[in-house]
Amino acid sequence: MNIEEGRRLAEDFLRYFEVGLALGEEDRRATWRVRYRVYCEEFGYEPAERFPNGEEKDLYDDFSTACLVRHRETGMPAGCVRLVPALPDLPLPLERHCGEALDRP
Repeated sequence: MNIEEGRRLAEDFLRYFEVGLALGEEDRRATWRVRYRVYCEEFGYEPAERFPNGEEKDLYDDFSTACLVRHRETGMPAGCVRLVPALPDLPLPLERHCGEALDRP
């Protein structure tokens, strides 16, 4: 993909979706509900019974920055991403869940 194709792809995406920081409590909870639907219901990575309120939340959420993707026309959450800062005494979520696979070639 060249720069022009990438620009058009981004423009097309932003025509249908808006991306913003999940700063308020309701937006943050919306990100946890999206994660629940993806991690627990769609892919089965996490057992749904661990999250009876339908919100996949963990200790990293207290100090992470979350972004929420919403469908422009309906306002419905469509995706999310979480930026987790590295802390000296706590492994990153990827290290906790997939650490043994990270050292393989």
